[in-house]
Amino acid sequence: MTPSRLRQPKGFTLIELMVIILLTGLLATVVSLSLAHSARSAQMEDVLKQIAYRDNLLREYAHRFARPCTLVFQLDEGSIRGESLQDGNSGAQQQLYRLPSRFRMLRLISPASDVRVGELAIRCSAAGRTPTYAVLLEDSKQQRQWLLLAGLSGQSQRVKLDDEIEKLFSELSAARPDSD
Repeated sequence: MTPSRLRQPKGFTLIELMVIILLTGLLATVVSLSLAHSARSAQMEDVLKQIAYRDNLLREYAHRFARPCTLVFQLDEGSIRGESLQDGNSGAQQQLYRLPSRFRMLRLISPASDVRVGELAIRCSAAGRTPTYAVLLEDSKQQRQWLLLAGLSGQSQRVKLDDEIEKLFSELSAARPDSD
């Protein structure tokens, strides 16, 4: 054998292996952070859709059976429940929905109320109409999102800025309260 053949490396050096491991670790970190943000956004979207679904379900019930109902938001417990009203008294409760533990309702605004703790009942007429209202949600990473629900149509819209919600409800309160 010639001396030049003995000196040829048969694999990677320790430094080359460490560089590859470092680059792989950095790439894995970037990917995991990106996926974590996407997962949090998807979870927030799911909770917002559940609230809009509960509102829609109550409206459909009220309209179909021509009975007024109430959607009760318990901010401290993070729960939402629907109640049907018969002869002015609370009737059968609909399914209770609890927010996932990493989410909480911080605020609920309607033209008549601005609640940060406790309970607020949103009345739904026998025609399936509620006042316009908005719910502020926050996840465990303090990301906030408003869900605005239109009183007449029941359409929902996501709003990021508190100022937009404040302006909308100050205009609604100044004009007139929503009617059934």
